[in-house]
Amino acid sequence: MGILDRCLPAAMLLKDDGSKIYSRTFLWIYDFNVLWLNNNYAWRCSTDKVLFPLYRSAMGANHLEIGVGTGYYPTEALKLGTPCRRITLVDLNAATLDAASRRISGLARDSKNTSNNTSSAGSGSGSGSSGSGSGNIADVELRTVLANAMEPLPLPAGETFDSISLFHLLHCVPLTPEQKTRVFDLVRERLRASGTLVGSTILGDEVPRNRFAEFNMRVYNKSGVFHNWADTRAVFERGLRRNFEDVETDVVGSVMTWRARKPRPG
Repeated sequence: MGILDRCLPAAMLLKDDGSKIYSRTFLWIYDFNVLWLNNNYAWRCSTDKVLFPLYRSAMGANHLEIGVGTGYYPTEALKLGTPCRRITLVDLNAATLDAASRRISGLARDSKNTSNNTSSAGSGSGSGSSGSGSGNIADVELRTVLANAMEPLPLPAGETFDSISLFHLLHCVPLTPEQKTRVFDLVRERLRASGTLVGSTILGDEVPRNRFAEFNMRVYNKSGVFHNWADTRAVFERGLRRNFEDVETDVVGSVMTWRARKPRPG
């Protein structure tokens, strides 16, 4: 698996508290804290039952991931089987890009070693596959891009993707809800006509919250990790429909999810 690193000058990146929290130390506990504890018990939107199935169902051969966390979603999808052959990871934080790329690369190395051991044992097939439709995980190309998702991405002109994901990103962006929808304008240009955009975000005051979620919202917004008190489903859905002909949205607990297809002409 090849890793191609492309970085913007630091002055061009709008780094804020919402991205700076993702230090190497925090990333060690990210999967437990964010994907299990908070998603299940604060936001009441299960990673295993809601978010990951949505992610995996859309992942295409050439995938763009914006807001990468620890790389949990692509790694687990590759384990179970996916047509993905190329992944581009985009994030504002170098620590998350490093963590995600190392996690995916580690899976690729394990897959390659398993394939080599199987071949050495004389199995005859030596396919190196893992999961239905996965092909050889070791052959998946990986690229990392340090960039601000609210600005045009520094990718080759005209490059498009079969799938794009925006999971748990917008609630961290320090902009108004209307300004945040600019990301949909930008990703529309990068999605192929047959492609799919999926994503999720934690909504603000319009959704009911339990005490755990209320505590998290107050702490995260006060500290600048979240900027989502005013975020609503209606604003984000308008942004999606402005850019895509086929849009499905849902709210599970405190989380809005979406699937968008058929990008409108620019």
